[in-house]
Amino acid sequence: MQSTENQAPAFNGSPDEFEYGTINNRESPLLSDILRDSGNSNNGNVEKADYIYRHLTISAAKTRIQQSLFNSKGAIGAQVSSVAFFLYIMYHIIKAPTIFFTGHVIFNTFGILVLIQSVILLQPISTFKDKKIGGIVHGIFNSISVVFFMIALSVVVYNKAAHNGAHFISFHSRFGLFTFVLVIMNTFGGIAQFLVPAVYSLVIKKKSMYKVHRTLGYVCLVLLIVTVVTATVTPYNTSILRLNTYVVFTIGLGTILCLATGVRPSKFQFKVR
Repeated sequence: MQSTENQAPAFNGSPDEFEYGTINNRESPLLSDILRDSGNSNNGNVEKADYIYRHLTISAAKTRIQQSLFNSKGAIGAQVSSVAFFLYIMYHIIKAPTIFFTGHVIFNTFGILVLIQSVILLQPISTFKDKKIGGIVHGIFNSISVVFFMIALSVVVYNKAAHNGAHFISFHSRFGLFTFVLVIMNTFGGIAQFLVPAVYSLVIKKKSMYKVHRTLGYVCLVLLIVTVVTATVTPYNTSILRLNTYVVFTIGLGTILCLATGVRPSKFQFKVR
């Protein structure tokens, strides 16, 4: 590893690959000092390199989030509509009487908002570094949304059991369960293919593998919006929450259309082995 006094190391996508330059167009004297002072100790060098890698990864992730969430008119439109979707539901939650079942709506609403952010983060993305960092942040956001969805499901299952109610008898509940399972499968499938792509590459090409995940991701998002729309005709909504079906449908459709502007058709051409 070479040392340069006037330049700081810049991360180019791999823990074993460093190049000297600037970090996000800004010099970093602190990091260059760490490299210069690491001495001849191999263990010391490894520790310093690991520290720098973590620091640069976090820095690059922050930059990726800042640049991606508002990087186009479509992204801005999706942000506005998704926040409006979130606030509209939360407004009705605050107005309505709070019961245990309210948690189901709250956690699902947060889950959808976080999932939309994870989609926007990868629109568009091209360089290796962006793909690496974007994939990590995308996976974190997706995992957070899945946690919200799991809590929401747990709330409704416990609530039904506490009142000796029958599970999954309405169209909304069945449709929601199907969507939840699809989201879980796609999320863990995406994490697995990101960490161990060799397993999937035995059956399908690497690029096609990501296309499957990408396609299912958009499908899941549409299904989640539809699930919320179907929830507006349930007894809980008509008697307590009182969300307007047309308002939910309109805002949800606006979010989907804005996200669609960031879709690249070339990213959905499959080639199976």
